[in-house]
Amino acid sequence: MAGELKCTYEDIEADVKSKMFCHRLRAKIAAVEVAEWNRENAQAVAESDEWVEQNGLPLTKYQPE
Repeated sequence: MAGELKCTYEDIEADVKSKMFCHRLRAKIAAVEVAEWNRENAQAVAESDEWVEQNGLPLTKYQPE
């Protein structure tokens, strides 16, 4: 049959391995970006936490009890 799609186990295995590699690479990149963001923003987060400890959460008076 002309134009018949032939797909072997090796083709499927290669595709799955490629997708797994891409997924793992994206996960690794995301983890590196999160670590970088945490490092770059550590001081701001600490200052924000300190402010909340001293002043309480903003808009708390509007939350239902």
